[in-house]
Amino acid sequence: MVQQLSTNTFGCARFIVDPVQSQGTHTTITAALASAVSGQTIFIRPGVYTENPPLKAGVNLVAYEVDALTPNVTIVGKCTYSSAGTTCLSGIRLQTNGDFLLEVTGVAASVVNLEDCYLNCTNNTGISFTTANASSFVNIEQCGGDIA
Repeated sequence: MVQQLSTNTFGCARFIVDPVQSQGTHTTITAALASAVSGQTIFIRPGVYTENPPLKAGVNLVAYEVDALTPNVTIVGKCTYSSAGTTCLSGIRLQTNGDFLLEVTGVAASVVNLEDCYLNCTNNTGISFTTANASSFVNIEQCGGDIA
């Protein structure tokens, strides 16, 4: 039995991002991240999202329909992360927009997992990793891309 949540009439997922307001709980990834807490997953419906989402420890971003070879969820912008803990992005096309598509900074033990993603670095370097913590890393698994 699925318990219906007051913020979501779509089933068991607490957060669903869709550009069409009536199709999800949030229209931007950034807004969903602001509402989510560690241990939660944000599902992103197909679309192109031009924004710079600040990633959050313990909150995972997952394409609603995962297809790593032809991703149907695209983030055009820079994802940033500087928190202690782990975050995961899965099944998403990350596209540079004149800046990095992922920037990991700070002094915390930051871990970013990219799984089944497509890294499209056609107009800038894709990943900036300048964290000062030796326990930080970016794990890239089963990803493809264009690193120009």
